[in-house]
Amino acid sequence: MQYEQKGASDIYRGRAMRYMKVLIVVLGILAAMIFGIHNPQVYKLSFLSYRLVLDIPLWALLMLSFLLGTLPIIIVSFPEKTAFFKNMRELKLKKKNIEKSLKTLNAAKPSAGV
Repeated sequence: MQYEQKGASDIYRGRAMRYMKVLIVVLGILAAMIFGIHNPQVYKLSFLSYRLVLDIPLWALLMLSFLLGTLPIIIVSFPEKTAFFKNMRELKLKKKNIEKSLKTLNAAKPSAGV
């Protein structure tokens, strides 16, 4: 089985994408901070006429709703991620054992005489 070598352009593209992701996250956080600073008004939050009434700033309300929205996604994807990492660990171990066997076979192989 042949493996393709990664070229320099692929490596640079991967680095560029990593920096772009970091830049987008930083800009998103900066935008959220500016939004929070410019919207200091307080909102009353009540739920189905229960006695729980919170005076909460708009930025905190949005952050809370975002976090509550991502929580089910994290819970649902957790088993898939753990299975993926377990599979990766097993594959790395297999690769290590195959490389070890290959080294032993190469060392035991008689070299062609002169």
